[in-house]
Amino acid sequence: MSEATAAGPGTALNPAQAEACDHLDGQLLVLAGPGTGKTRVITYRYMNLLARAGVSTENILVLTFTEKAAGEMHDRIAALCETGFSELQVSTFHAFAYRFLREEGHRLPIPRPFRIAQEVEKWQTMCAVLERLRPEGLYRLPRPLDVAPDLLKLIERAKQEMAGPVDYRRIAADMAHQHHLGAELQVEVAKVYEAHQDALLAAGLLDYDDTIYWAVRLLEDDPDALARWRARITHVMVDEFQDTNFSQLRLVELLAGENGNVAVVGDDDQSIYKFRGASVANLRRFRDTYPGLAIVRLEENYRSTRQVLAPAFRLVGHNTERVKKAVFSDRDGPAARLYLAPDRDHEVAWTVERIEELLGAREPVVAGEIAVLVRTNAQLRPFARALQRAGIPYQLLGGRGFLDQLEIKDLRALLQLVVDPSDTNAGARVLAMPGCGLSGSQILRLTAAARREEVTLEQAFAAARAAETADAAEAGAEETNPLVGITPDPGAWDRATRLLALVDDLRTASLRAPADEVVFTALERTRYVDLLDYPHEIQRIQAGANIQKFTEVCAAFCENAGGDATLGAFVEYLAAVEASHSEEAIAPLDVGADAIHLMTVHRSKGLEFTAVFLPGLVEERFPSRNRGEALPLPQELIAEEVGNRDPSVAEERRLAFVALTRARRHLFLSAAERYEGGKRWKPSRFLAEMGFLPAPDGTVVEALAAETAPEVEAPPPTPAAQAALPMGHPDVPELSVSYSQLDLYQQCPRAYQYRYVYRLPTRPSPEQEFGVAVHAALKEILEEAGAGQPPEAEAVAVFGRIFGGQRFSDPVNADLWLERGREFIRALHRRGRLDGRALHMEPEKAFTLHLPGFRVQGRFDRVDRNQKGFRVVDYKTGEVKEDWQLERDLQLGIYAIAAEKVFGLKPVTMAICYLDDATEIEVLKTTSQLEADRDLAGDLAMGIVAGDFTPAPAPWKCAHCDFRLVCDAAL
Repeated sequence: MSEATAAGPGTALNPAQAEACDHLDGQLLVLAGPGTGKTRVITYRYMNLLARAGVSTENILVLTFTEKAAGEMHDRIAALCETGFSELQVSTFHAFAYRFLREEGHRLPIPRPFRIAQEVEKWQTMCAVLERLRPEGLYRLPRPLDVAPDLLKLIERAKQEMAGPVDYRRIAADMAHQHHLGAELQVEVAKVYEAHQDALLAAGLLDYDDTIYWAVRLLEDDPDALARWRARITHVMVDEFQDTNFSQLRLVELLAGENGNVAVVGDDDQSIYKFRGASVANLRRFRDTYPGLAIVRLEENYRSTRQVLAPAFRLVGHNTERVKKAVFSDRDGPAARLYLAPDRDHEVAWTVERIEELLGAREPVVAGEIAVLVRTNAQLRPFARALQRAGIPYQLLGGRGFLDQLEIKDLRALLQLVVDPSDTNAGARVLAMPGCGLSGSQILRLTAAARREEVTLEQAFAAARAAETADAAEAGAEETNPLVGITPDPGAWDRATRLLALVDDLRTASLRAPADEVVFTALERTRYVDLLDYPHEIQRIQAGANIQKFTEVCAAFCENAGGDATLGAFVEYLAAVEASHSEEAIAPLDVGADAIHLMTVHRSKGLEFTAVFLPGLVEERFPSRNRGEALPLPQELIAEEVGNRDPSVAEERRLAFVALTRARRHLFLSAAERYEGGKRWKPSRFLAEMGFLPAPDGTVVEALAAETAPEVEAPPPTPAAQAALPMGHPDVPELSVSYSQLDLYQQCPRAYQYRYVYRLPTRPSPEQEFGVAVHAALKEILEEAGAGQPPEAEAVAVFGRIFGGQRFSDPVNADLWLERGREFIRALHRRGRLDGRALHMEPEKAFTLHLPGFRVQGRFDRVDRNQKGFRVVDYKTGEVKEDWQLERDLQLGIYAIAAEKVFGLKPVTMAICYLDDATEIEVLKTTSQLEADRDLAGDLAMGIVAGDFTPAPAPWKCAHCDFRLVCDAAL
């Protein structure tokens, strides 16, 4: 066993993995085929840097592409740390660049402070620019703003190629001077690009690509900053390197330097993000930049069977410009299956039947281990409907159409009716909401009466309700009642009456309350989530997650709306969101849920399943038709491109390769002769390239024998090469919680379930917002207090600025909250507690404490060093507790354990500093009490893992619970 192995059971590495993990100095390129353990290599190489090279976590930067991938990498590393660690630098490219600019942005011509623009804000800004400039070649009737998405995509690509507005203007001018085709249009694009960028900066906004662009610009232009960051980050590792675009590549090159320690892991066969600027040429450039680098190939596949890998490598072998790899597997399984269906309905039905077979087999495959992968989001809906009819739970991952989800449409209709009583369509949907009870025919008659009488739906309903009485009937109900001939359910009448009364109440409230408060009140008073009736729990959880996302969209709007956070403005904003195609993704759920996964192939990158279905394998769908770019980026701005005769087909082939290699054991492929309309579709050329035989009669055809192409011939296996990775990764904890989550679970498990499992929205509280402002102010004050206390007035002004910069949820009493915070700062100053010279580490220091079976994340407000040792101070804005309560305080116990285990602070004293008068109270935690705290935290964590969400009602808790109207157990 190599020295590269790390502590813990089941951690043996094969020879190639060990070679990569042993290479700790200089430059390293790991060419890793699918399922060969690349993430494992990054994880254990990281641990070797810590354990063998003595590198600090703060000097190692690991970059990847998605927050999910970064989170998983963080968890893998965290799982191997026996006691804990300081903050890990494991991040997406954009998150790292964002932090970089927060620290170094004052050196650049960018706003201070800044925030990341939402997609809809970028679209709105672009529309405003177009309306102001009206560029002749771009601003075209009848829909002059339709070009906005194409322009935004073009600007995004330009920034990814490190081409700013000045670069674009120069290139466009050169093209015009040389009379290039399309040069006039590019000159207009350059003007729009510059105006759009100026407008964003003037509004204090950057987009995600700006963060990397400006980070690279600073490192290129400021030698001092470059030297400082190279000294700070001594080791760089990059996952999925084949997916980097040019700006990301430059960021890596600059941080690593010509002779730096940099390791990248990639596979050109899995480069599938050309649409966002990714280039497989970056692998070639990396080798050219570092000619002396070490290259390690990971070729033993631990994921898939031979029968899965064979068609996948036959397919990708048709790409001529690729690095050949001899990927092999020692596992056998069933042959891949192909079905050529007469139409889409048969294809969908066949897929559902095969899923039912897997679920009911002698050795069943659980639903969460089955995925249906499609080329585009539009192909997901037929499979979702079919699975719902079959009673099989499913979840959409990354699916589009967030604003079209049923629960979101209900909420939008309700808000639209509040804002506009004349919107009959919105009113009709409101009356059809869960729990109302009116039939479809009744609602249609009401809408017809409203149109006929030229009144609102609410007025039509009121008239119909009045006509129901005996007196109204005698006055001629036969002529006036739109529901004549239908016997209404009295209960439905009453429920509809109450619902419309609520609409009227919300209309009144919307005149004085911001949109997010109106939305929260609507959810609270309708008990909407509680009324949803789905056949499967996963669908209820998905609906709750979608509603949570809706409230977050509303809260973000109110936060950024300035002076107009009204409900009417929010409804208009939602229309802009819909028009800009932003916020399209359905709220994500944990991929471990016991439900069939429906997703696009792009979304499946990095995942794996026991069984994979890949439908829609027809020409012009997969591979998709290459429509080109509406506004192509000038070639002069593209750093480097791979010379392929048909790069679009090559990328589509790689995309199909990714889809096939998500499967561990079962692989099902299908195509239909007819989909929508009368067109006949031809089977995808990829099916022939995979080695399948055509089956025109629609029968199931087995794949050819699982022979390997010459380039994939497997070397004689060695005992080390035969050791398989534990696919379940049992050494990775499944639960990571904060203390506040443990505390909520301790108070009421049902409330924890509503908030963190169902993800139901919570109303912001002034206490929480005030506490956040206080902590933010203290952090800023202490960071600047290295030479002693700042003047009292300056410290107080910091809090005033931070508090005044937020939208406070209690505006009536905002002045009182502001003065309370100011007085707290003054009290701290009087007691000399704003002096930063005693600080042992920066304030708000993050930590992750590894406990058996779970991890706890937190932050130390302040850690001082004195003659007696170390003192951890926690600032409390709540009520003062008794001494015996503090001795049993779970948070203090967890923080005391983390101080010793994570940072090695011995001896350590815990102290509470209360807001009222800045009094500090020391808390003695005995060894036995710490053991009790550890056991209690473990019991709480295990309860969460076990899914024990038994309610713990009490009058005082339920009265202040955000979920009291949802929970049946509330008192």
